[in-house]
Order: sequence, then C-alpha cells, then structure tokens
Amino acid sequence: MESAFTKEESRWLMEFARGNVGTVDLVDAQGRSTGVRPVADAHRAPGVLHRAFSVLLLRDGNEMLLQRRSVAKERWPGFWSNSCCGHPRSADTLVDDAKRRVFEELGIRVDALEHAGSFVYRATLREWTEHEYDHVLIGNMAGEDSLLRPDPKEIGELLWLPVQDSLEALRQVTPWLPLVLEQVRARLA
Repeated sequence: MESAFTKEESRWLMEFARGNVGTVDLVDAQGRSTGVRPVADAHRAPGVLHRAFSVLLLRDGNEMLLQRRSVAKERWPGFWSNSCCGHPRSADTLVDDAKRRVFEELGIRVDALEHAGSFVYRATLREWTEHEYDHVLIGNMAGEDSLLRPDPKEIGELLWLPVQDSLEALRQVTPWLPLVLEQVRARLA
C-alpha cells in the first residue's frame, strides 16, 4: 500500500513521534544560528530572538489568503494573520518546513515558495512575546477553495483579500502581518 505522505512529511512525523519537535532555532540580529530552545521558553516574556517564517499564499497574483487564528491558540488567539506561520528547524530546512506547515494548517501542498524578504520584530501579548527573525515566503494557490482543509485547532476562519487592500476592516491583526505585507507588496511591485 502506498503512503499518502511525502518522504519529508513521513520523516517529520517520525521525528514528532520521537519527541524531537518543539524547539526553535535561536539566531542573532543577522539571522545566524546561535542555538536552540524549547518553543514555549523562547516565547515567554521578554522573548528570545529566534527564526520564524510567514507564508502568504496568493491567488491570481492579486489576492492573498489570510487566516483568523483559532481562539484555542496560546499566542495571538483570534487575530487575523498571513496564510501560515511557523518555526523552521534551521535556515537549511526553511522552505521544506514552511511547505510542511502549510500542509498541516491548510491541508494543501504548495509546489514552490519564494523568499520575499526578512525582518526582525518584537511584540508582547499577556505573558507571551514574539521576538522573531521572520522570513517571508510567497506561494501561489491554484485550484478551488474547496481544496483547503484548515485545521480547526490552528485556524478559525479564512479570507481572500486583495493584496493592496487596507487591513483596517479586520478588527485585530497580528503585529507581524503589516510587516509581512510590506515585504510582499515590495516584492510584487
């Protein structure tokens, strides 16, 4: 019987089963790796600078897929954000880890992700702090919305919005979303 998972997804599932998932890649201000730390520890105030990625999926080059984070999430619950976020194991696995996370959160596979830029930010909500060296990745979604299978533990709602539209209509947005859009809009210009 043939597996429904790719080789990368199968490898990640094995690592997860062994308990080897749950750390972030600590970095300096230039994005160079300096060590690892458990995810929760890196996000407790005041936060420790670590590598992250933000994926923005586009449709027809002019619409972007946003998600409202599940209210069950520890950090930034119920806030609108980019299509998918996560933490790669290292800079070397950034794109593969981002593709895996898109599959986990949205239930779709993306063939390619393009690096649109990076930025560093810090933001605190209650006891949690995001202090991230964030890599912005752009992908294209071909096909119908019916292909999307959002994980309800991660995503509360999905919305397609023109890339150039203001975010003012959305009540709460994650602090990194405007920075992601700045990188994407510059790349598309």
